[in-house]
Amino acid sequence: MRLVMATSLLLPHMAAATDMAERPGCFIRLSRAGQVMHLSAFVESAYPLMGSYQFRVGKQGTSGHSYNTQRGAFQASAPDGSAVLLGRASVRLVGDDNLRADLTVFAGRDIICRAVL
Repeated sequence: MRLVMATSLLLPHMAAATDMAERPGCFIRLSRAGQVMHLSAFVESAYPLMGSYQFRVGKQGTSGHSYNTQRGAFQASAPDGSAVLLGRASVRLVGDDNLRADLTVFAGRDIICRAVL
């Protein structure tokens, strides 16, 4: 089983380090139970935020291939900046299977953040 992991966060504009804590962010959390990988997509913001997201998960390898795309609207209104769960997916990996996950969070047509696994 081969799992390539890389994460990135794209912000619409660069800002000073003191301002970065207030910017919205997103991430993909990964956990494993045997051959099954569980992926959870999150957004977090220190201020109320409404938008939409697209969470894509793909697997390809000797055991076959599968693709899952989830889309929807969200509202993050926690004043403490708690992460809001957007979607979940589970994938069984065996042999040389590869996994790829991509989360993109939008406010209108603008990309707020992106996480890639």
